[in-house]
Formats: sequence, structure tokens, C-alpha cells
Amino acid sequence: MRPGSALLLGLCFCAVGCSNQQLYDAIQESQRVDCQRYPDSRYEECMQQLDKPYEAYEQEREALEEE
Repeated sequence: MRPGSALLLGLCFCAVGCSNQQLYDAIQESQRVDCQRYPDSRYEECMQQLDKPYEAYEQEREALEEE
């Protein structure tokens, strides 16, 4: 996890309380900012990796917990 992500998570936990989706969204946004550091060819690949909606992430996470 990058330092920016940790800061966002820390702020989120200190706030009134974040939902899992708010944490997911904060991490995704931080990673989008990180993608901007890459050259154009790598940027597109980086952004595609972040193209998973929270609902899909949650289903995958729950499936892994059931295993």
C-alpha cells in the first residue's frame, strides 16, 4: 500500500466511520492518482486494473471467505 493510501485509510477511520465501500473508493482513488505517474502505455493498463466496481469486488471477497 502506498503512503497516500494509508493516509486516506487513517483519515477515514478517524472520521465518523467509513463503510467498506467508502474505504474501497478511497483506495481506488489513491491508486488512480498513482497511475498518473506512469507513461501513457502503462497508464492505460494501470487504469484498467482499477475498473472493478465495488459490488464485483465484494462478491469476490465473500467467495474467498467461504472457501
